[in-house]
Amino acid sequence: MKLQYKYFVLFFALFVIVSIGITLTISYLTNIILVKNYKKMNEESLNFVVRTVDKEVEQLISSINAITSNSVVIKRIQTNYRFAKPEDILNDDHNVSNTIASMSTYNLFRTIQAVYMKGINGEVYQYGFGTEFDEDNKVEERIYGEDFKDNKLKFLGVERTYYRLNENAYVMKFAQKMYNNLGENIGWIYFEMNESFFADLFVNEKLNQHTKLYLIDHNNKIMYSNDNYIKGMIFQMNPLDGVYTERGLKNFQWKLISETPRDYISKDSELTVRVTIITAIVSIILEMFFVFIITRELVKPIKRLTNGMKEVRNGNLDIQIHTTSQDEIGELTDSFNEMTRDIKTYLQRRIEDEKAIKDAEYQALQAQINPHFMYNSLNTLRWLATLQEADNIVDVIDSLWTLLHNTSHIQDQFVNLKKEIEIIDAYCTIQQVRYRGKFDIEYNIEDEHYNIVVPKYILQPIVENAIFHGIGPKKALGLIEVKTYTMDHDLYIEVMDDGVGMDEKTISQIMQSNTTATNKRLNNIGVNNVNDRLKLLYGESYGLVINSELGLKTTVTIKIPIKNNGVKLKD
Repeated sequence: MKLQYKYFVLFFALFVIVSIGITLTISYLTNIILVKNYKKMNEESLNFVVRTVDKEVEQLISSINAITSNSVVIKRIQTNYRFAKPEDILNDDHNVSNTIASMSTYNLFRTIQAVYMKGINGEVYQYGFGTEFDEDNKVEERIYGEDFKDNKLKFLGVERTYYRLNENAYVMKFAQKMYNNLGENIGWIYFEMNESFFADLFVNEKLNQHTKLYLIDHNNKIMYSNDNYIKGMIFQMNPLDGVYTERGLKNFQWKLISETPRDYISKDSELTVRVTIITAIVSIILEMFFVFIITRELVKPIKRLTNGMKEVRNGNLDIQIHTTSQDEIGELTDSFNEMTRDIKTYLQRRIEDEKAIKDAEYQALQAQINPHFMYNSLNTLRWLATLQEADNIVDVIDSLWTLLHNTSHIQDQFVNLKKEIEIIDAYCTIQQVRYRGKFDIEYNIEDEHYNIVVPKYILQPIVENAIFHGIGPKKALGLIEVKTYTMDHDLYIEVMDDGVGMDEKTISQIMQSNTTATNKRLNNIGVNNVNDRLKLLYGESYGLVINSELGLKTTVTIKIPIKNNGVKLKD
């Protein structure tokens, strides 16, 4: 795909995404505003409804207090009718019924379907229509399980009625203690009330036709709802389905909750969304036109650069592109012109460099003659020393041969331990001639350790240090011991000498210097260099440690891993 089309697709996609984002944002904000407005309207309506319900409930409480404090009612509950005449009982019951019936002028009181009163003396009075309450004494069992406070009316909850005429219905149950004029508890009153009053009350309120009202008790049970099938059930809010507004009532810890379906609210925002979508579509069409023009002008200088690169690929290094642009494209064009000039200069220099490389290779080939000349010369000297039976000179020449042979392969960084022992053994042979047999060297190495791969030249600087700093200053003969052992998958190599030892200051100087006392040793490799190499190769937990007792001995311990990260030695 050409660059212009890529830019077009990119910018067009960007504008489409922005347009869609704006549309979704407007839709979202519109929905939020609508939800906020609905909540505000519902709050205003609920405030009025709550005041109305509070007023009616207070009227109910006042009516019940009037009944329980009425002298006729108190006389009926407090009197023992065991030996009274039947007509006396009927007459008192009639008086109590008339007292209760006089309260029915209040709308809320009319929804009371039955009243049950019982004195502490066992006297029972029932007020209602039809048959009596359930004969299983469920009313009394329900009352005896409650904790009443003084003479206040207590709401017992939303439960199935105990009244036989409507035994499957859910009702609101209330109870209150009764006291005489002396303040003595004489019994209690129980009554049930259906929700028809709330249905009549709420239907006249100015609420949205799609808004549902719920009256919830202190146990979160539904006392009233537009849906009869959920009365008595636990109320559960689902914010995804509707917008809820809640208000508490003064008495009994009741709550009035309104619910407006979100689907209904979303319908009000559909017009705004449609207008936004149409605007977005028109904007996208206009964007397509302008994006096409902009990308075409943007790609023109890039096309010139592309044609120039094709010329360079075909071998034309004299191509130069003219530009007056001061932006990044202009900088890129200037860089291209400079690049073609540099390439032309580079090719000219390369021809000269190739000639110089060939000369250097020829000189390097000649330099390879020198080691062979040294080997041939050492062979001649060894032959002459053998004829003259100078065995010590023969040993020195053999040791020097071994050292030269190993140093000529300096590119090999790793050897097995056996090869490293051969190096220090040859080195010690030469030093024994120099020091006239002043020291001996012993090896306590396990056979299986000889094949372990180690970095090259890690022992020679240690042994050299033992000879120069330990054995050299000593008046008596000395001994150098090389010992190996393994622990936790690591190899430990100890180089111990019984020389004069060192103090902490000397040890510190050796560990901080890359050279020992002579400064002109084999390959100029120091003890500290060995330590640094080991840490670079294997990590900070590896390296060497020097322990010394002044006048007694010095021990250098080298720690390296047995596994060498797949290092393979050359044959």
